[in-house]
Amino acid sequence: MRIKWIVWAILCALLAPAANALKKSDSATFSAKATPPEDALRNCMTRVRAQQAAEVRTSGSLWNPNGQLVRLGTDVKAYRLHDVVSIVAS
Repeated sequence: MRIKWIVWAILCALLAPAANALKKSDSATFSAKATPPEDALRNCMTRVRAQQAAEVRTSGSLWNPNGQLVRLGTDVKAYRLHDVVSIVAS
């Protein structure tokens, strides 16, 4: 009985690196085949990160000169292009 456990432990120790290599190769081939939604998400994240990197930041300040509430005479909900506007006619 004890010999079976020793043989089992030796086999697991010998096969573990092969299993890890197989797992890494499977994940590499899986990540290479991205679906269209994954590609769209990756592109969106790349654009957002580029915008954030280009943003000028001031240390210790909450004020943003391009913020939504800077212009008090504009509508916050329908300010940007393609914002949804509801018109109710009564």
